[in-house]
Amino acid sequence: MKKKKAALFPLLFAALALPGLQAAERLDLKLRVYEGARQGTVEPASLVTTSYMHPTITANMEMRAGPNLEKEKSQIKRVFNLQDVNLITEADLTMGGDAPSPDSVRHFFRLNGNAFSVHVLLEELKNPVRFLVLFNEIVADKPKNILTTEMLLHGGHSAVFGFEDRNGKPYFCSFHITGPPDKIMPPP
Repeated sequence: MKKKKAALFPLLFAALALPGLQAAERLDLKLRVYEGARQGTVEPASLVTTSYMHPTITANMEMRAGPNLEKEKSQIKRVFNLQDVNLITEADLTMGGDAPSPDSVRHFFRLNGNAFSVHVLLEELKNPVRFLVLFNEIVADKPKNILTTEMLLHGGHSAVFGFEDRNGKPYFCSFHITGPPDKIMPPP
């Protein structure tokens, strides 16, 4: 009887686990961080008190030719009415496979001397793939959450969200699936 209970415990634990990548599966993402330039001057921020923040700058852009950098830059420039867009950094992120955490990935980078981290958590693997994105600024070696948003990502599309720094300078993060091949384009 004790052997049956011991054998059932791992099965129960596996059934309660979040739906995500299986041990052999992997999902490759490309993260790009852009700096935008607006035309004219930006009004200084006025003091606003709120108990709820919601990202207002988001877009889902179809990239039929694949994750082409110049095409993505021109679409961000057009959609968000910017004078120019410059790539700051990009990273290849992998979930699953040999990754230590199969359903999440982190990336650290710096903007204007400030450290930031992006933590991407897989919520649902079916098409569109659903992610939770946590964007943190590292202040005194501790993460301070700036933005938490959910992202739906179709194969062949880019998900883009933007934010502004304290001086009103716009920045954008884009994500798209780069592999495996069956996840890049949605089934017909």
